[in-house]
Amino acid sequence: MLALAASGVDPRVSQRLCDADVAWLMLKDGPVSGLAFRNYTGSYVHRRLDARYETARRVREAMFPTAQVQVAYRLLLGMYSGVVADGLAELTLDDVDWAGDATIVLDYLKRRTGPESVTLPGKAVRLLERWLAHSSPLRRFAPDKLRGALWIAAESQANCTRSCRPEGGPAACRPSADTCMPSVPQQARHRRHRHRRSHGGWSAGS
Repeated sequence: MLALAASGVDPRVSQRLCDADVAWLMLKDGPVSGLAFRNYTGSYVHRRLDARYETARRVREAMFPTAQVQVAYRLLLGMYSGVVADGLAELTLDDVDWAGDATIVLDYLKRRTGPESVTLPGKAVRLLERWLAHSSPLRRFAPDKLRGALWIAAESQANCTRSCRPEGGPAACRPSADTCMPSVPQQARHRRHRHRRSHGGWSAGS
């Protein structure tokens, strides 16, 4: 989808509804909601509203990780690495230590024993590389305080209802750190929820 965005143009200029132009817009302004895309394109794109909503949703979910995709990556990383769920939940980018071209040492905090580290096996390294590449475009739109969180996700379509920005560009859905992982111990979830409220709807890791 990122390659497709390179071939797109502003949909208000092209006056067409296609994945390339919507991807171009989202790469520029972030994970735009269907409502914001509708308001931005207005009468420039003569297509049914439901088609505009569906195209925005499809492109957005292809370009930016959803909470469900983030959880899937995290579960797989736990399976591949053997690191327990609460150890993965609070990771930051600084905890990912490259010790060569294909070796990663992961520093994490295990609730019962304290700080630990593990050298990831090859398939865990490849999975983490894919996650970093997948989440990289979204990170550009994250608040500075939370940009370093390893696990981030775009808010769901239902939560993105803001209209256009004053300067005329569509409002982007905020990337959000997921806080719903049933396998995380209740105490760890409480810690994250307290941190989430302190950042006005964000959590630094989940």
